[in-house]
Amino acid sequence: MKRGGDGRDYNLCWALSAASRQQLVHTDPPAPVEPPWLPHAEARPDSPRARHDSAASRRRTLTSDVGRLGCTVSSMTAVENGNAGHFRDPKYRLGGLAAGAILVRCPRCAGQAWVLRDPDSADDSRHHFWLRRRLSCLECAFTDVWNAPRRPGDNARTLPDFSGPNDPYFQLPLWLSVDCRGRVLWAYNAEHLDLLDAYVSARLRERGRDMGGQTLVERLPAWMKDGRHRADVLDGIGRLRALLP
Repeated sequence: MKRGGDGRDYNLCWALSAASRQQLVHTDPPAPVEPPWLPHAEARPDSPRARHDSAASRRRTLTSDVGRLGCTVSSMTAVENGNAGHFRDPKYRLGGLAAGAILVRCPRCAGQAWVLRDPDSADDSRHHFWLRRRLSCLECAFTDVWNAPRRPGDNARTLPDFSGPNDPYFQLPLWLSVDCRGRVLWAYNAEHLDLLDAYVSARLRERGRDMGGQTLVERLPAWMKDGRHRADVLDGIGRLRALLP
């Protein structure tokens, strides 16, 4: 043990100093303290912050609903198959893509809204087309409910119109919709958009196995299938992708 003229243990002082330095190195800096919001501004329901918080809460709720109802989109690009220039028709139909979330324009504020299957809808049908749908706006909190209409006479339920460019349930304009070569390029959701992107981008396109009936790809208009329009259509798809939430 080494002691100085003043009687202090210098080995112990050095060890304590090293421990202090080590503690300073591994101690996280204190989190910055944000200035509190003014109480009256926080309490006002029409304040900008209150509107922002409300919209954010609705967005989180809708995102949770999309995942809970199995509406999470999956990428359908040709790159997943190991060949970016090759496309094989997965035999999707518009009705199947409409079973997930559909992005539309709110009829009240023209903002972004979602059409989702109502989680409380009784699944007593073998067709998802007839399940109740719920419209929810992310901006103004507008809501609406769609029930499958009944045909006069025999009271049978009628199928929605999947021809586009409006959503098949509420007949609202689609959020994913742009002008392209003097026509309307549209998609229900990101999964629909990925399928169009994969098809238009591919240099080699295969029909896939025959399952009967026309698939989404087989029903595409001729102007989208024309290779001479590939660059314009891909540009339109890029503009649609920029609109995704």
